[in-house]
Amino acid sequence: MWAILLRFSKEALLKKHILVCSKHFTSEDFLLPGNNNKRKRLKPIAIPSQNLPKSTLHVPNSDGDENCLDFVGPTMQEYSNEKDDVDTLECNVQDNITANKILRELKSVGTQVAIGNIKTSFLSFIDTIKRQHTLCLKECIVMVFVKFKQGLSFAILSILFNDFFAESCRLTYNSLIPQLACIFKSLIYWPSRQDILSNTPYCFEQFTDVRVVLDCTEISVQRPKCLTCRIKCYSNYKSTFTLIFLIGISPGGLITYISKLYGGRTSDKAIFEQSNLIELMQNPDAAMVDKGFLIDDICKKKKI
Repeated sequence: MWAILLRFSKEALLKKHILVCSKHFTSEDFLLPGNNNKRKRLKPIAIPSQNLPKSTLHVPNSDGDENCLDFVGPTMQEYSNEKDDVDTLECNVQDNITANKILRELKSVGTQVAIGNIKTSFLSFIDTIKRQHTLCLKECIVMVFVKFKQGLSFAILSILFNDFFAESCRLTYNSLIPQLACIFKSLIYWPSRQDILSNTPYCFEQFTDVRVVLDCTEISVQRPKCLTCRIKCYSNYKSTFTLIFLIGISPGGLITYISKLYGGRTSDKAIFEQSNLIELMQNPDAAMVDKGFLIDDICKKKKI
């Protein structure tokens, strides 16, 4: 379509890449730049509409009468030049007829597609869309949180966030996870006993010695290829492959501790013992746990 409207020559169409000046488009044809991309990019449906070249068949006839009055018989050289002009005009007429035929075929009813290099054009269109659309940083962070909360597939996320490929959503997700972990890691700290007492809710008034509420959380994962990893990650409680970690929460609801990841087969007691969390606690601190969290003997040694 661009080639027809801008009247590209046959030599230009043979080139692999062709640049088109931005003056052929209106301001509405461009996408608004994102935070991480200040360069203007065209919309996928943009079509050149400004400063288009005029048809070669258009010949102004405003001075027709004066030309007739001042007509002088042409010389042999002028006859030769006119013959060349006629040949060129015939070629241009043929090109315009072909262009009009292509336009009629492109405007035909939905499923009626002209036979041509459709595959190449479609792949070029996909590649153009992929380069044009990029998510801003805010959209990327929201996408990661939606993935965390809802567990949606990358194919669905690509539709929700108007991204053309699910693979680009996957790459964005994988690249942002370490960066967000580095940022939010500083928000997890071990508060002082005075801070805990100052923010104790009413439901903990009878448990003022509780310093932390402990529990182990499991996250389902894909089946590992390594046999040793499959044995370590299989959880009898969940009957699937999981990763488990210890999480500590203050009585006020603040996350104060997160251990490293262990295989789903690891017991709660083993994780608590290896985390050395008890070294952060002092007498008369207490830890509130589930009845299946068997750490009484470890706490008695530290008088917790």
